[in-house]
Order: sequence, then C-alpha cells, then structure tokens
Amino acid sequence: MNQDLFMKEEYWTAEIPTPETGRYEVLIRYYDAAGTQLKTCSTAEYVSYSREYDAFPDTVAAREKLQEICSMTGGMMTTDASLLSAVEMTGLPVERDVRPLLATAAFFLLLIDLFVRKLRPKFLYRS
Repeated sequence: MNQDLFMKEEYWTAEIPTPETGRYEVLIRYYDAAGTQLKTCSTAEYVSYSREYDAFPDTVAAREKLQEICSMTGGMMTTDASLLSAVEMTGLPVERDVRPLLATAAFFLLLIDLFVRKLRPKFLYRS
C-alpha cells in the first residue's frame, strides 16, 4: 500500500441531503483506478434542530466572534469541564405578585361562607 496517499492533503466537497435533524455517520472510501480500496475514513456530522444553530460554524472567525461575545458579557470560553463547575451561578431574583393568589383564596372563602350560612349543613350543627 502506498503510504504517500495517507500523507497527501486532498480536499473534496460533497453535499449530502439530510432530511432530518440528528447525527449522521459519514464513511469515505478511497479507490484507485483499478477499483481497489486504498483507504477509508469515517466521521460524524450533526444536523442541528434549526439553521440558527448553524449560524457560526466551528471556524476561526466563529471562535473570535464567540470570544468577543464572552468578553462583552463577562463570560469565558473553556473546553475544560472542571472549570465549568467552578463558575458560580447565581439565580435571578423572582418577584411574584401574591394578589391573584389572595383574590382566589378570598373567592373560595366567600363560597364556603355562603355554603355554611345558607345551606346550614347538618353535620356542622349537630348537638
């Protein structure tokens, strides 16, 4: 087998239809003119749910843009998973309006009060 074939950098492009999102495994086989298989290589490609996720492919320009966004927002870029858990996450304060809950409770208390006063259930007035 010719080892020079493995040292050459050859670039080929192809468009493969991907009707659904998910992971696709791509197998590439190299053949010589006689039809003998010389080399195979495989890779996995992921098709995102939406095209917006593919807006910045993994290129130098995309990484620079991501670094710019990180510096503007106070974030950081890392591939080290242990650093990700070291980043302190603080939750946003949640403010809840209790007025709808109080109005609902008052409505049900009013219904209970009317039930007790008007219907006079026997189990409440036993002697």
